[in-house]
Amino acid sequence: AFIVGEHGDSSVALWSSISVGGIPVLSFLKKNQIAYEKQTLEDIHQTVVRSAYEVIELKGYTSWAIGYFVTNLARTIL
Repeated sequence: AFIVGEHGDSSVALWSSISVGGIPVLSFLKKNQIAYEKQTLEDIHQTVVRSAYEVIELKGYTSWAIGYFVTNLARTIL
């Protein structure tokens, strides 16, 4: 899923950005009667949030992710 916003606690997980075979993942799970708990999604998001702090602790910053994204975006546009 795409995570938008600042790194850390203010980030937002866009669960609607995930698809399986072109079907939004939450619809896919429901259609195939695969149970999931909203807490599981929150746990995944919190793992991402904590990883931002881990990167900051190890490297002192997270700007590489921003640069990587901008590079890929520019490459796609060009």
